[in-house]
Amino acid sequence: MTNKRISKNVLEAMKKVERGEFLPDQQKSYKEINEPIPIGFGQTTSQPSLIALMIDLISPNKSKKVLEIGAGSGYMSAILSHLVCKVYSIEKITQLAKFAEKNLKKANCKNVYLKIGSTLKEWSETAPFDGIIVSAVAEAIPQQLIDQLKIGGKMVIPIGSSLNQKLMLITKTAHKNRAEFITYCRFVPLIINKTNI
Repeated sequence: MTNKRISKNVLEAMKKVERGEFLPDQQKSYKEINEPIPIGFGQTTSQPSLIALMIDLISPNKSKKVLEIGAGSGYMSAILSHLVCKVYSIEKITQLAKFAEKNLKKANCKNVYLKIGSTLKEWSETAPFDGIIVSAVAEAIPQQLIDQLKIGGKMVIPIGSSLNQKLMLITKTAHKNRAEFITYCRFVPLIINKTNI
């Protein structure tokens, strides 16, 4: 893990969100461990230290609008809701999306908007975004996400194969986008509907 120091506002936001409320009943006893936890349907929720890092890398503040790819149980969405103006999230697994919706409603996260979908353009009508967080590994940086990012905006995304993944920070510029290696990581694959990306 990188030695990047997490900002105080991100750490404070994480304290406001009870991780156990975003876990299936049979996993709630593991809420305190800093490890990925299965949430069903072959998916996991990442360890809190990695979630904090990913959020911190997009430099969140209350004026920003963020796109999240892979809502999972809604845990990261809930943390983001305390840090940014609006969160637009996509979850491709219907049952998980409904679980996330229930969790977010219970946590009173009124600035999180969730769609069930399998493309990267489900929220394209609300673009451009100040930040994008992708919680699944892609083989290459998806241009359709770069297209939805503001100039100066930041995207955090795992890139690589199932065995060799790198968490990357992409900063969009007017000319050549900047890509920075952050740390090695392990995520489930990004699966999208390629007929309508």
